[in-house]
Amino acid sequence: MTTLTLLFATSIGLCNCDRSSPSSASALEHDKSLRIALFVGSPDIVPLTGLKLISANRLEPNNIDIAEGLRIYRTCIDYSAIKDGNNLLQPESEWYPGWLYSPALVIFGFFAWCIVCASLARWWQVRRRRWLIVAGIMLPLALIPPLNELVRYVRLEHDRAAPPVVISKDTVLRAGNGTDYASKINLPRCVECRKVGERGDWLQVEFASGLTGWVEKAHALVAFE
Repeated sequence: MTTLTLLFATSIGLCNCDRSSPSSASALEHDKSLRIALFVGSPDIVPLTGLKLISANRLEPNNIDIAEGLRIYRTCIDYSAIKDGNNLLQPESEWYPGWLYSPALVIFGFFAWCIVCASLARWWQVRRRRWLIVAGIMLPLALIPPLNELVRYVRLEHDRAAPPVVISKDTVLRAGNGTDYASKINLPRCVECRKVGERGDWLQVEFASGLTGWVEKAHALVAFE
């Protein structure tokens, strides 16, 4: 099975799922099918699929199918198999809801700006407070699209400065860039972190928990490179 096929299967699903009822039998079967899809074929495909999903989620944060595929991918990783893995190796949590990037909100924001401008113009003519109230109510809604673009810009700049990394093989996080340095923790393949430095054949990485260390380049996949 090719990487593209796996990505497609992961992001849109292998069977229909009742999204309105995540605890339903169809949803559970959906999750099971996706997990099976992730772990068939070459082991090298699985981390690459995860990297593609992470990259796609950064570029299309409002895509529900990609977000669902990424969620399923992350549930396949057994953090509990590593000592303190549940505390130290968990991926970053998404702090900005993807639905705010909806194109419908962009259109709504445009009309909200029109209402704000019309209300202020009317207030200037008649000097009645109610038009200021209307403008004040619509202004926060009108600010959603520019706020989205600002958040998207900040996220992409952060990704360029510290690109996402997926560990492609079981390896060890070390205190320095060499095998002579002490090991900090065992890293299972598919865990996520960020690249914060590079020296020779080693990458300095940081996890969402704040844990930092070095891994060999050959054991890591870096997004946007």
